[in-house]
Amino acid sequence: MSLVDDLNRADKMKDVPWKNMDQSSVGAIAEKASWAVSKLWPAGSLSRITGSVSDFRIVSGTWYFTLEDDSQPENTRASIRVFMYPSDCAGAGFIPSNGDLVAIQGQPSFLIRKCSLELRAVKMSRIGLSEIEAGLRKLKSRLDREGVFDVKSKPEIPAHIAAIGIITSGSGAARGDIESELRAAMPWVRVILYPASVQGSGAAESLAKAIDKAVRDNNADVLILTRGGGAKEDLRAFNNEMLVRKVASSPIPVISAVGHNRDQVLTDLAATRHASTPTQAVSILRRASSETRANMKDRVENIVLAILVLLVIALAGVMVWLLMRQQ
Repeated sequence: MSLVDDLNRADKMKDVPWKNMDQSSVGAIAEKASWAVSKLWPAGSLSRITGSVSDFRIVSGTWYFTLEDDSQPENTRASIRVFMYPSDCAGAGFIPSNGDLVAIQGQPSFLIRKCSLELRAVKMSRIGLSEIEAGLRKLKSRLDREGVFDVKSKPEIPAHIAAIGIITSGSGAARGDIESELRAAMPWVRVILYPASVQGSGAAESLAKAIDKAVRDNNADVLILTRGGGAKEDLRAFNNEMLVRKVASSPIPVISAVGHNRDQVLTDLAATRHASTPTQAVSILRRASSETRANMKDRVENIVLAILVLLVIALAGVMVWLLMRQQ
């Protein structure tokens, strides 16, 4: 008997959770999906699943991450959210990293409230690196050998900042956060938006074109390449070799502010400066501007002091000459 037959039979029972629900409601559909998952994977039964780790984090000792299917094309990969309790983590013998290829034994379950499938991992072993992560590490190593990440070759943030170019999605939260921070910290600065796609197919090309336009316009003193946080696959455009080289070769200094503290992409290494969050990019510019003003103040004070010393020496010389004339 098929699962569909079982479900049809269950529909006729009196004690099923969805019996008194509107059959077209989200709740009824979620209850039926949960019931089907429990039939496919009964309590206590473990499934073996392999995939690559992304978006890994630890909260109160519990591991949370996404397991991606590397066998599928990049833009259509299936993924499932996974959690592993501390008592089970201890038996793994390692702490996974983003990009690790792992084999998991676990119990799938269906979250009715979120209407989504998740997996509780009980056992986990590392198989190696995912194809994407291995390729990314090779690219990083090659670009490093070529000097693409050499800080000495990057243009410096200028002493006087009159205009800042923001390269990001025109509707993203990162743009609003930066503009709000700039209004408070550097209200005299003119903000120029260079809108671009920051995720999905064609995003790297869109970002590169925005940099090209900013360079052609030559109106911005500094560029901020930015977007908010996201899963590792959401940030892949910022690991694109063409975009990384574009950032590294920009005659206008670039601050790469992609994602949040735990995210790192190759544009971070190629840029003049790296900010861990979009708003930290403004802090970097404000600090650089303050340091520049402080340095200029010190230089002016040193020049004034030097002039005063010379005047004193000259005056002393004149007084000595006058005294000698009187003798």
